[in-house]
Amino acid sequence: MHQTKFSIDLVSECSILIRFDETISENSIGQLARAMNQHLSHIVMNIVPSYRTVLIDYLPFRISEFQLVDILHNILVAFAPNKA
Repeated sequence: MHQTKFSIDLVSECSILIRFDETISENSIGQLARAMNQHLSHIVMNIVPSYRTVLIDYLPFRISEFQLVDILHNILVAFAPNKA
């Protein structure tokens, strides 16, 4: 089984970019963005889903980038669909 691969990059003092190594369906990226919004609504300003990325603008005075990356990693691992 192959699991969707992703990377989490810090792109500014209050933005994180999640990149998927391969194409993810529009439906899946939408579900992921909604799940992130539900879990992180108290610390994020914007969640912007795209073709193979999700940009997250967060409030750095409410959470550290390292804490947020850890939370995002856990959400992504739980969400990532297995592929044959």
